[in-house]
Amino acid sequence: MANTRNQIRVLMWIIVIYMLAALCWWSILLLKFNDQIFELEQIHADAVQKEIAYKEFNRNKNMIIGEGIFFGLALITGIYFLYRSYKKELEISKRQNNFLLSVTHELKTPLSVLSLTNQTLTSRDLPKEKQQEILHQAGTELERLEDLVNNILTATKIDHQHSTQIENFKVSQILEEILNKLKSRYPNPILLDVQDDFNIHVDKELFELALKNLIDNACKNSSSESEVRIITKKENKLATIAVKDQGIGVDEEDKSKIFEKFYRAGDESIRNSKGSGLGLYLVREILSLFNAQVELLDNEDKGSTFVIRFK
Repeated sequence: MANTRNQIRVLMWIIVIYMLAALCWWSILLLKFNDQIFELEQIHADAVQKEIAYKEFNRNKNMIIGEGIFFGLALITGIYFLYRSYKKELEISKRQNNFLLSVTHELKTPLSVLSLTNQTLTSRDLPKEKQQEILHQAGTELERLEDLVNNILTATKIDHQHSTQIENFKVSQILEEILNKLKSRYPNPILLDVQDDFNIHVDKELFELALKNLIDNACKNSSSESEVRIITKKENKLATIAVKDQGIGVDEEDKSKIFEKFYRAGDESIRNSKGSGLGLYLVREILSLFNAQVELLDNEDKGSTFVIRFK
């Protein structure tokens, strides 16, 4: 694949150089032809005719140079936008390939665990406590599998402008419900700090998915002992929900890209962290449905802070 891309890039530059060289060559030929016509007109012309011929010569010369510059700039501009489009297509292709690789990894683990759980429970007579432990692990993997499927389905719905059911909720109420569902999934202590309580108008199912993705992102990029804190407060005329972690943070070069579809930093083939590249994209797209915005703030000591702002 990389070899093919290099061949296309080389071929493209050859065509570009040829087209620019051809444009320069034809411009030079036209200028020479214009000079020859002017010289012929000077041979048997009187003073008035020479003056007219000189003006015509200058007019044609300026026209050839002006049109040459115009077409040259147009050609360079077209090539620039074509190259940008080509690079964008390559980037999208790479992200889609990474997405397929990540989804394959994400599906493989829960399916392997569920298969092993089934074999263990059906082939062995285990104590009840051990059965409960194995079933709990299988349930956790099922939740991961369900989240992955929900992310893919929701991304498809958003791309096709799926309708939403907006309702009014107290932010403390909906956050407590979400945390009750998630508290057994992650080893990290997840703390809710309601500094200000307020109403939000959201589609409950979609908002839960967005917040779960933010919490999942915070926990995946943090050690199991470090806390994740969710803070609600009012800032000026905005109501905010902040998700803060003490993890590895986000590199500067990735901050402008992390909300793009399928984007994941690093090489997918050697990646150890889980994810599909849809989580933060869905957070941004879902919140935009509720006239809300999400922003990644600059790291302070360490970790990341994602802030949701409601008007």
